[in-house]
Amino acid sequence: MNPRFFAVLAGLLLTACPKGPPGHPGTEKPDDKTLWAEVEKLSGQAESLLVRQEELIWKHWTEGTPADLSPTYDGEKQLFSVTSIQTIDRLRQSLIATHHCTSAARGDPPLCPADPHAALEVRALTYLQGYFVGEHLAQALADQSDAISNLEASLTFTAGGKDYAYRDLDRLLASEKDAEKRQVLYAGSTKAVMRLSPLVRLKDDRTEALLRDLGTSYEAFGESIRYANIERLASLAEQILDLTKGAYAKAMEQVAQHELHVSLDSLRRQDIPRLFRPQNFQSSFPKEALLPRADSTLGEMGIDLKAKKNITIDLRDLAYKNPRPLTVAVAIPGDIRVSLKPVGGAQDEAALLHQLALALRFASIKDPPPPDSTARGSHPKVLRFAFQRLGSPALAAASAILFGQLVEDPAWLQQYPEVSGDKVQSLAAMVRARQLYELRRRSGKVLYDIAVHRGDEQDLRVAYHRIMSRACGLKMSEDDDARYVVDREELYQSVDDLQAWVISLQLRAALRKRFGPSWWRSHSSGEMLKELWSRGNILYPQEVPPIWGEELSADRVWQELAPDGA
Repeated sequence: MNPRFFAVLAGLLLTACPKGPPGHPGTEKPDDKTLWAEVEKLSGQAESLLVRQEELIWKHWTEGTPADLSPTYDGEKQLFSVTSIQTIDRLRQSLIATHHCTSAARGDPPLCPADPHAALEVRALTYLQGYFVGEHLAQALADQSDAISNLEASLTFTAGGKDYAYRDLDRLLASEKDAEKRQVLYAGSTKAVMRLSPLVRLKDDRTEALLRDLGTSYEAFGESIRYANIERLASLAEQILDLTKGAYAKAMEQVAQHELHVSLDSLRRQDIPRLFRPQNFQSSFPKEALLPRADSTLGEMGIDLKAKKNITIDLRDLAYKNPRPLTVAVAIPGDIRVSLKPVGGAQDEAALLHQLALALRFASIKDPPPPDSTARGSHPKVLRFAFQRLGSPALAAASAILFGQLVEDPAWLQQYPEVSGDKVQSLAAMVRARQLYELRRRSGKVLYDIAVHRGDEQDLRVAYHRIMSRACGLKMSEDDDARYVVDREELYQSVDDLQAWVISLQLRAALRKRFGPSWWRSHSSGEMLKELWSRGNILYPQEVPPIWGEELSADRVWQELAPDGA
């Protein structure tokens, strides 16, 4: 493997844009035309592969057919090769030099003053390159990934003389009323964690070694595929932890007393699933009413779900159907599918709204804008694939969080008299505490992931204890500390999670400011969302809040979550 290959990621994926000879916005170099032809072919193959995989996943989910994706790579062994990645990068670097593209800082989008459309092309190639490198790594790490997945599926632990599946731990903790029994379950599962940890550590080490061989670092590549500046995100995480500390402790104390009859000082990590167990209001959300209620809510936004012929909603109750919700985009925007196996309850209503947000976003994506000049080449297929399917998932996740949380919004619940009064007030307090917990936990995970891969910490167990006890505001036990290896995210996935939560809160604040507490009752809110969705992933996460006059900031998040008078 060529060790110079990730000069490919020297700028990681645009850390510093080298300056080249003067270019002419209306022209393409002959070499670029050849490279574009090769890149268009690679992009088309990758898109066809994803379409085949989405179709297989859908059939497996809804019909129970085998879901082995390995055969889809037959004949595509060289698609994600180093040679393919170098081809994409050569074109990308050529455009950067020709059009004098620059970037203000690592993780910021490219700017090409001489030709704004070239900036879109560089951005699309950045997305495409990141995707190809990710697939290249996935193939190299397949054995380690399969080993972890297989062990997780088979792991069991013993607690109180009974055997349990490790994957059922959170569900078991949520359903267990007795605090001592929750502690026994949690402690018993630690042995399973210790069996899993060596495999996770092995994969992590293997990933770092592969990236070193490719000429880059774990942090640099992780930052590049999150399209974010790690230093800036670390600062955001720190600010969130500082700003929300007092309100978080107050909210958690209130909910702990009300739900579990204990003080915050007595609360432990194993109690969290029970504390935030779903308030399902089963009788208030019968399964036959789930879709009509979602349809009604969307209708008030001016979104006619029935008219969306490009969206298929499968709510069949079939024995072989996977009960978990799923959205697949077989063709964007023409063939979007949603699967849910509902039993009724607020959880299912939230899950349906969550998936419909994803589906509506896919179904609303428009083609990227054409170049202003007809004199230069245009490569819409590459741009369309990149901006429809690649890039950061944070915006899609933010929209899904926004819609799913409607079911916890007191203003939305007022439509249903059977879920009113004390129930709504109690739910509002729990929602605030849970949102603060989720936001702080994700902030802690960002800081911990950075600590792990920078190598500044002598003892990662100690670092995990310090960072996560601060983030969660709970006393950490030895059983908690034992999870310092398995409680990591691959390649800074926590960055996407944190950005999605922050954007969702800022988007909700913007909608409320413009259209009132019941923002979904305005057709204009639907227009605002559809305009945002229409862009696909053409925007980097930090470019989304400025659309409504904000920036990705802890202060605005705090204002959205702060209790009155805080």
